[in-house]
Amino acid sequence: MGYWKKGQRFQGLDPVTGMLISGKILGRAGKVTGVNKDCYNVQLDNDGWTGWFNLATLRELSEVNENIEMIILFSNDAVSLAKNKEIQTWIDNKVFEVVPNEGQRAISVRWIVTEKTKDDGLVIKARLVARGFEEDTTSLRKDSPTCSKESVRLLVAFASSKQWACNTVDVKSAYLQGDKIERDIPKTTTRI
Repeated sequence: MGYWKKGQRFQGLDPVTGMLISGKILGRAGKVTGVNKDCYNVQLDNDGWTGWFNLATLRELSEVNENIEMIILFSNDAVSLAKNKEIQTWIDNKVFEVVPNEGQRAISVRWIVTEKTKDDGLVIKARLVARGFEEDTTSLRKDSPTCSKESVRLLVAFASSKQWACNTVDVKSAYLQGDKIERDIPKTTTRI
């Protein structure tokens, strides 16, 4: 890759540990020519470290497309705000019940924090998800409530024949607003 610009995202492998390193370019740290031409001021995703970094030291260095969501591991005010917003959404939709701990088996949860680049800047989203692989689901239906391609095509064809305008909507926390689960849930708790 040639020269990196402010705001671009990168990823590559550390030559010593082999771990993936990703981050955001904050600006140049050296002159365009010379020994430090590959040095940039960056903010790393894994720990939020900010400083200069020689990108030439990374193996398999590549740009991360703006439309890709990246999992970020550091914690800052924006991440805390996103987590609080997710908890408030759970409270507003009344999707959980506090159960006293009586020694029952628990399914753990984890935070998925992503950073996405949009037209108006960076958007940080946090989702609290249950680690469902810990639950025995052998006797449950496994189909997901999605729409088939044929149904979408039929709907678009019908709307076109009626000269209706089709719009899309991004519904936040739609899964929290669905019908109640119609099965017996074993006595388990979730640890946050």
